[in-house]
Amino acid sequence: MALTSMPKIVRKASGVAEYITVPETTTGQTFVAGELVYLSGGRAIRVASNGQVVMGIAQEAASGTATTTPTVTIEVIRPEDEVEITCSTTVAYTNMGIGYPLVIVDATSCKLNLAAHTTEAAVIVRPVLNDDGQFTTRAIVHFSHPVCQSVTGA
Repeated sequence: MALTSMPKIVRKASGVAEYITVPETTTGQTFVAGELVYLSGGRAIRVASNGQVVMGIAQEAASGTATTTPTVTIEVIRPEDEVEITCSTTVAYTNMGIGYPLVIVDATSCKLNLAAHTTEAAVIVRPVLNDDGQFTTRAIVHFSHPVCQSVTGA
């Protein structure tokens, strides 16, 4: 998976990047660096379908091993942070201010689903334009307070 399709924080509301190091889950975790993750029992897990909870962006790939206690660094996402993310279709100005859910597309790809309005995960702040000023499938979003694990402690 190309990192260009992964979410990335483009502006921290606090002005300071925030990282935490937590244990991975055990065998079978397959998230890659740049993928959205959340914490379950204090351990990092890739965001599940519909992305009900998001802690941040994994900075390393999961080892997928249970023989040790590996750790992973996460860049924490807060609701006021501006995050650039790929969307399911081209983003337009008419999408601004609307909340959309996340959807898992394949093993390492999570997108904002512009075809649905259920389980709002993020609100579009503005579309990302290409060098020619044309709309793309990328948008700048704010993750919703209930979805941000950094706020909810879920």
